[in-house]
Order: sequence, then C-alpha cells, then structure tokens
Amino acid sequence: MGAKSSSDFGQIHITTDKPSYFQGDYVYGTISLNLLKDFPGNELYLKIKGKEETRWTEGSGKDKSYYHGKKIIISHQFPLFKFNSVFISRGQYNFPFSIYMSPALPASFSQTGIIAEVSYKIKGEIKSTDKSYKHFRNSQILHLKQMKNDAYAPPIANLKVAVDICCCFGQGSTNIETRVNKTNFFQGETAYVDCSVDNAQCDLPLTTVDFQLIRRLVVKSDWGHTHSNDYVVVTRNNRLNLPAKSCSQAQTKFEIPIQMTGKIPSTCQGDLVKNMYFLSLSPHYESFLCNCCLKRVETPILIYDPKDEDIQNVQAPENWNPQVMPAQNCDWKTAQMYQGKNAGGYNYPQFDERMYQQYVPPNNPAPFNYNQPNYMNYNNNQGMNYDINKQGMNYNDNTIQGNPGPESNNLTTSPDQTMNRPLNPGNNYENYGFPAQNGQP
Repeated sequence: MGAKSSSDFGQIHITTDKPSYFQGDYVYGTISLNLLKDFPGNELYLKIKGKEETRWTEGSGKDKSYYHGKKIIISHQFPLFKFNSVFISRGQYNFPFSIYMSPALPASFSQTGIIAEVSYKIKGEIKSTDKSYKHFRNSQILHLKQMKNDAYAPPIANLKVAVDICCCFGQGSTNIETRVNKTNFFQGETAYVDCSVDNAQCDLPLTTVDFQLIRRLVVKSDWGHTHSNDYVVVTRNNRLNLPAKSCSQAQTKFEIPIQMTGKIPSTCQGDLVKNMYFLSLSPHYESFLCNCCLKRVETPILIYDPKDEDIQNVQAPENWNPQVMPAQNCDWKTAQMYQGKNAGGYNYPQFDERMYQQYVPPNNPAPFNYNQPNYMNYNNNQGMNYDINKQGMNYNDNTIQGNPGPESNNLTTSPDQTMNRPLNPGNNYENYGFPAQNGQP
C-alpha cells in the first residue's frame, strides 16, 4: 500500500492577493495551515513551476508526422519557515510571502487543436518525515499576464511596394504611408490607422487597400522543428480606384477592433510558444497577380488583457484565529532547484549567475495593501472546504482553538522582525482573506 493522505491532520491552503499578475509584478500571498493534530514534519516550502508544452501533427495518412515539445521554464522552491521541532504542533498558522516575477518570463497561454501552452503553478508544501504519510501540500494556478512593452512604439511606416506580374514583368511601384495611433492594445480597444497612397510610379490602377488584424501562432518541437499558423481576426477594406500614374494621393482611414467572438488570447513570447499579432496592409490592383506577386506589409502590435475576473471569498473555519508568522520575501538567488514527479528526462533550467539579473526585484517594492476589502477572493472549488458537517471537525473545541504550539517553537512575531520586508504581515486574520464574521477578533 502507498503512503496515506495527510488530510487527516487538517488543511493547508495557499492563496494570492490577485487572480493574475503582469510580468515584473510581485506576487503577494499567504499559506494558511489548520492542524487538528501534530504533523510529522517541520519545514514549510513555497514552490513555483512554469513550463511550455507543444503538440501538433503535419501531413496525413502515411505521411502524417507527430511533433511535441516541452520546456521547464522555472522549477524552484523557497524555504519559508522551519520549526524548532521534529513536528508541527496542532494549531492555526498564516505564513505571508512575496515573490518577484521577472519580465523575462513568458505570459500564460493556452490553445487547443494545435496544443500550445505556457502555464505556471504555485504550491505550499510541508515535507512529511513519516514515510507512511504523503507530503502536506496545496497548489493553485498562477496566471501571468503579458505586460505593455515600450518597444512597440506607435509607428509611422513608409512603404514602397514593387508591383510585378508573374514575378517577371515590372509594373513600377506604389508608395504607402501608414500611421497607427498606438501598438499596445487590450481586448475591446480599437486601432486607428491613417493611410496615404501614392500610385504615381505604378503602371497599374490600384483598386482597393485591405487591412487585417492577423494572429500568428508559432510552435516549436524539442528537435527544433517549427510550425506557423496565421489566423485572420478581422478584415477591413477600402476602395480607392487610383488610376495608373495618378498624380493625386488617396487618403483613407481604418478602424480595426481588437476583439473577436470569445476571448482573444494575449501576446506570448516564449521559446516553444509564440503568439504574435500584426496589422497587415495589402494593396490590390486592376490586373491578375498570382499569389507570389501579392505584397503584404506587417506592423507588429502587442495585445494584453489587464482585467481580472471576479472571484469569491474562501470560507474560513469557525473560530479561525491563526498565529501570523514573519513575512518572507522569496529571493531567487537563494532558490533551490527541484524536480517533480514524472520528470520525463527533461533538462531543468540551470539557475546560474547570468540568470540572477533577470530576477533582481526593483528597489523598494510597494507592498500590497492587505486592508483592501476584496483580498483573496477565490472560487470555493479552489480553496479549502471548511464545511464542518462534511469534514466532521469540531472547531468549538477550545483545546485546538488558535493554539500555536509550544513556546520552544519560537513562533511569535514582533513588529521589528518585518520592518524591512516588502510585505506587511499584519496581526489581524481578516487581512488574509477570511471574513470577520467567521472568526474571532
């Protein structure tokens, strides 16, 4: 028989102050521990793992080929607290933490069909020293959002489109100038494009100019094979009817809504998964041109989603009054590598001196305000189930109410211990997500 579940000892739950974060943000959260009896273990760890995965097929029948890729982006753990005992005494504890998410980490992404995924998970874990019990752990998805990128500056593009018939017979060229109001968008916004067309050097009449918002997904396998798919999100076209060798210029405007049916996935710039967007302009002429002769000019844009979905409060146990431990700011320079189950022989990232610079937090990070009313609003199906009738727990038993354990564990927190930390641990259980009516003041 295998090791038994550690849920007999109580519950452990990890929550964060927001459901999603931008690259370069601090993640603030708390690991809550409610022990009904002493647990055989004394070290609490925060674990964080990120990975990219791809799977797709090419060809059909006997010529069908299968491709897949997997890359571990990060797989690190941080020791949060060590008890001065071989076990953790029954009681209620809160362990606040903060961790910096580098701008170099790719944003979360998921797509079916062609499988392309970038995902992150954050976990609280107490390693059991009794082999008959599994480690005491709880995890949740950590959604990392694409941040704005100043490299995507509002462009003015001057284009000279060479016009050929059958790739051999030159017909001159068309000059096109475009101005985009900006190149960082979130879903629901509109891109405004001003376009000026000069056909004075072309021997063919120009009939229309098409503008498209194109999403390009590029996936890569473990062996370096790449596959690219273009998806047209929206198309706009304007008729210009500029004659050949026309001395006049045509002025036209486009409005490109950054939206589609359902949710448009944000930009993702991973190693195996790249989800990119372009504003594409294509001129069309009054003549037959084969596909290889059609010209298209692309302006890269970045799409992000800054909005968080509503989430619900986690229900605290009756008489919830935890001992609040010192807040820990997890330092990537002291992170420990770990390999999870079913590592599959994949090489995990080496965290060397060159990578430290990616994870150096900004000076004086602003702590999250834990007194905000909607802290830790999480869906009940993600959190601990504190339904007394289902769990058979009696939280009115004064022998276990808020008992932090023996004084030898040195669990008390003084204000001086946390003055220089980026996270304010506070001393009120309500600051960590549980409603006042469900606990003791």
